[in-house]
Amino acid sequence: YSASAGGIATLTGAIPNCFLAGEKVLSERISWFGWFRFAFPISLVTWLLAYLVLHVRYVRRLTFAGISRKVLEQEQLELLNELGPISRDEVMVAGVQVLQIGLLAVRPFTFSTWFSSPYGDKLVNDATL
Repeated sequence: YSASAGGIATLTGAIPNCFLAGEKVLSERISWFGWFRFAFPISLVTWLLAYLVLHVRYVRRLTFAGISRKVLEQEQLELLNELGPISRDEVMVAGVQVLQIGLLAVRPFTFSTWFSSPYGDKLVNDATL
């Protein structure tokens, strides 16, 4: 469920969205941020509905015999200690992702207007970022 709900939100999240954006009729009119602004509410509602259905179906009537809050908190602390501190590589990957999302969000307002051919064709689009 999460792949479908989350994949709807971005152009790069699902293959059909990429095909739609690649159509000649729509390629100039659809940007990554424009699609996100349109599809994020749909994705959010879909995710909430999937969560509610799964919670009502499987979790609501589930009881944990013999597991107290203290045991769960201890297990969480053990898992966090096993995970360890954030490494340099993880910070770099997070930085690249934030940069990519930021560039995709501001591209229609900045880069597309700066870079164009003498014939008026835009040289920077979502595929170049």
